[in-house]
Amino acid sequence: MSDRRGSLADVVICLVWFVTAGVLGAVAWAQLAPTPVATQTEGGAALQGQQLELQVGIDGWFGAVALVLGLLSGLALLTWRSRRPELMVLLVALGAGLSAVLMVRGGSLLGPPDPADVLAGADVGAQAPLDLTLQATGMAWLWPVAAVAGALVQLLVLRRADGEEPGETPSESDAGPADHPDDAARIAPGRPAPG
Repeated sequence: MSDRRGSLADVVICLVWFVTAGVLGAVAWAQLAPTPVATQTEGGAALQGQQLELQVGIDGWFGAVALVLGLLSGLALLTWRSRRPELMVLLVALGAGLSAVLMVRGGSLLGPPDPADVLAGADVGAQAPLDLTLQATGMAWLWPVAAVAGALVQLLVLRRADGEEPGETPSESDAGPADHPDDAARIAPGRPAPG
């Protein structure tokens, strides 16, 4: 029963964490990303010259925010909730996917509207800021990849550097037979427990 309750707590914690991280990521992306300006031409709204380079910056800032938040999320959650590492790595991967979706959708809501709609019917030469849309959709995968990488660094590098094995809590790895007289008696029946 306590295992089921602990697993449910892990799910709820990951859900709240990644929803919050996705919303914060969308806000950060909207604030940090450049705002290219589309110009109305005879063929419709278009980016010209340096504005095309700024459009690439929108995807770049998405990737930077996703990479940082994903790594921090994986490290923090596996440090905090480490009793079931296999479950936590799975929850981190799924939760980070949710964060990616929320960040993409949130950025679209927080950014300017589609310039094609704004400039519809406008005179040639009129300008409007470009909406915050992820052009390289594969960048969304940075969220789960970075989060799982952070989780694995915590499990396989940082925890082992502290002398713990994955799945152990610090008290389990430090405990020896002298700390648990009943266990010592079960291991060596007929011998008195140390102490």
